[in-house]
Amino acid sequence: MKPLCIIKSTIILWLLSLTTINVNCFIFDWIFGKPKLLEEITANVTCFNDGECFPRFPMQQLLKVPIGIFPSSPKKINVAFYSYTCETRFRPHIVSWNESVESIRNHMPYNPNVPTMFIVHGFQDFYEEMNWMGDMKDFILKDRNLNNFENCKHNVIAVNWKSGSQTTYTHAMANTMVVGDRIARMMRKLITIYGGSGNNFTVIGHSLGSHISGFAGAYLKPHSQLRNIIALDPAGPGFNDISEEYRLDPSDARLVITIHTNGGEVLLDNFGTMEPWGHYNFYPNGGSLQPGCEKSKGLSAIFEKGAVEAITDTVACSHRRATWLVQFNDTLLTEAESMAYQCDSYESFLDGRCGSCDEKDQCKPFHDWFGWWNTQLPPENFKKPLIYYLNTKSMVPWSTFTWQMKINLFENGNDGSLRIVPIGTLRNGPPITIDIKKGVSTIYKLMTYPKYLGRIGEVNVTWYPKLFSKNRKIDIKSIEFNFMSNSQKRYRKMLSSNIAGHIIKSKIETRLGSNNDTTYFFEVIPPSKPTELNNDNNANADHNNNNYDQPSSEEFENDLSYVKNNPDVSNDYFYESNTHQQ
Repeated sequence: MKPLCIIKSTIILWLLSLTTINVNCFIFDWIFGKPKLLEEITANVTCFNDGECFPRFPMQQLLKVPIGIFPSSPKKINVAFYSYTCETRFRPHIVSWNESVESIRNHMPYNPNVPTMFIVHGFQDFYEEMNWMGDMKDFILKDRNLNNFENCKHNVIAVNWKSGSQTTYTHAMANTMVVGDRIARMMRKLITIYGGSGNNFTVIGHSLGSHISGFAGAYLKPHSQLRNIIALDPAGPGFNDISEEYRLDPSDARLVITIHTNGGEVLLDNFGTMEPWGHYNFYPNGGSLQPGCEKSKGLSAIFEKGAVEAITDTVACSHRRATWLVQFNDTLLTEAESMAYQCDSYESFLDGRCGSCDEKDQCKPFHDWFGWWNTQLPPENFKKPLIYYLNTKSMVPWSTFTWQMKINLFENGNDGSLRIVPIGTLRNGPPITIDIKKGVSTIYKLMTYPKYLGRIGEVNVTWYPKLFSKNRKIDIKSIEFNFMSNSQKRYRKMLSSNIAGHIIKSKIETRLGSNNDTTYFFEVIPPSKPTELNNDNNANADHNNNNYDQPSSEEFENDLSYVKNNPDVSNDYFYESNTHQQ
């Protein structure tokens, strides 16, 4: 390759956050050498033969100049709709981008009495029965409780815009307008044939497909309002600094939900965004890097590893993780329910400062996306996006068992550290070491485990005062464990504990790392049910038997059984709040 060509290729890699794998001089000339583009930068719209007109898509973030790129024609993008019903779930009826109302009425199987879910892919992707879109289609058409097809309650339409996505990233960005318009036209045709409104439709989009979902809602809006948008790791590069007119925003549907798994703050970061563009915005594991995924490095990874390996590492892992997180029913594989909690930051969430859900919208279920969430509305008096955090595992089941631990101290007279072992009815948790600073009266800690401990009835506490300290005691008022992994308020309350404190007196002289540490077992104070307490002699024998078999559903239900007949425990169900009756 000539030196000039190498320079040109390097420049285009720097300008685009994603591009086609074969970057060469042709691409450089295609973007900068076409006189037509330079002539049209002052034009506002481009119109096609059928009278459809679209504006220039702004590119100021990527190209750093106030120009835009026009989309391809609807004919060239050639959007195809793969339509499935409960009866035809394995044999799609394919509808072309310009199919007539009459043809759809006569040939396309469709059930107007159930919700319809559109699934939209992103950049360089396409629809195929064996890829993630086919998996999501199968998941939606299964009964969400029984994991079979007997009680199917949806139509699914997979949107394939392969000819518009497998091009340069900037051109694919512009093409999102045309694809969104085609989806809105398809919705209007179905409304014309069967009646109803946009309230029948939900659009699930990944990456650039998230912004296509927004355009679909915007183009439908003059006629009706789209019910739901579920945006799976919305594409960030090129969208972070443009107006809402050209990207996803909360006005695009009655309810807009975003799930961020590969977000970045700047162009050379990851392929998603950290911006909250929905009513409810979820950031699993902080929203940037997912467990089990190599750290995404954007364009820097392309230079380090080469385009193919770098794109595979990033797109197929953290960026794609959002599509897998929604294809999971907690109740089929684990007793834990994924719950997300409002917090000022992910760091504060990890510190354990956001574990309560006593007020409306403080926590939300991170599951049942195509059932329960399809009945929800935005927060009352919505003013700004709500942000939620949670942790997941690196594999299915994604759910974790999570507690907020809150240590309440009386006047603390010394620096040191606490070693705490939570003791559950099924198994012990691993030791937790917490640093204590002089003058601090409340300490928080998030406890996340892949397995259920049972209800935490006791704790093993060891106090390590600072070396050479004169005052060698700590006065613990109480230790609270707030259970966070259930959608029902009464179960969360039942599995939460308030453990009475104890004074570790100054006469207990221990050295840091000494084997003579004195251990105390504190008894749990239940919400209302008396607890049978073990004495100290039996405690070690009863609770140090670490049985790491996953507890059965029967064991879990037995642990919760007293709640059902307990009048002192709240009967308020989380699922009853903010529910919209159709």
